[in-house]
Amino acid sequence: MKISKQIKVLDNYFEVELRDVVLFEGVENYGLCEFGSKHKIILQKKQPNTKNSLLHEIVHAIEKTQRLGLTENQVDLLSTMLRTVIIDNPKLIEIFKED
Repeated sequence: MKISKQIKVLDNYFEVELRDVVLFEGVENYGLCEFGSKHKIILQKKQPNTKNSLLHEIVHAIEKTQRLGLTENQVDLLSTMLRTVIIDNPKLIEIFKED
């Protein structure tokens, strides 16, 4: 799967990095969203489902830029539900491209 090196989330650009190991607070994770002077989405190279992790980190990026205060569980549920809607409705993306 080819992943863009940069993703625009609202008015912010996030650099996308693939790493062998992604650590957050000393614990290995599939992905990480860094929001600071440089915005980054970091994904583990070898994992069961990179697409899920990418969408999960995009939801984190939205959450952080808008200061929504979502919990990790809420981010996980929202990203899973969005992915399900996208998969179940493949023509939906085309509708948004029409504008």
